[in-house]
Amino acid sequence: MRLRTKKRLMQGIALAVLGVAAAVVTLAWRTEVPPADIEATPLATRHSRVAGAETTALNPASPAWRQTLRRPLYDPPPPPPKKVVVQVRPITVKIVGTVVEGANSQAFVKQANGRVEIKRLGDQVTGDERDGVLKSITAAEVIIERDDGEHRLPVGERN
Repeated sequence: MRLRTKKRLMQGIALAVLGVAAAVVTLAWRTEVPPADIEATPLATRHSRVAGAETTALNPASPAWRQTLRRPLYDPPPPPPKKVVVQVRPITVKIVGTVVEGANSQAFVKQANGRVEIKRLGDQVTGDERDGVLKSITAAEVIIERDDGEHRLPVGERN
């Protein structure tokens, strides 16, 4: 294909596109556009100066009338979650007696089933369902550390 033929072909295509665009614009200009709002209906006004004049208004039954305009711009944050209070169960073991010898101190621990065990510093003390570690032994009390804190148990059968 020669250069001159290509130029004429391009000019023809450009004229065709221009003609189609002009046709679309004239058709769009001549056709009537229905109202954008489906709820918009023509209502006759009695207070109009010109007889037979109509005005377009929203239908009072449309959802737009039910929407309140005085409301917060955004939803408030949800309320904070309620704090769950976990009750600390007391230790069920009893300290029957102690032997204080520095690093070799021992405590006599009585379990809930009546069995007495001898425990040293750092030993696991199994009470109810949670274990504790024996941290300190004195003549008057024993300190057991669990995941919920330290518990001081006095020596004697009444604790």
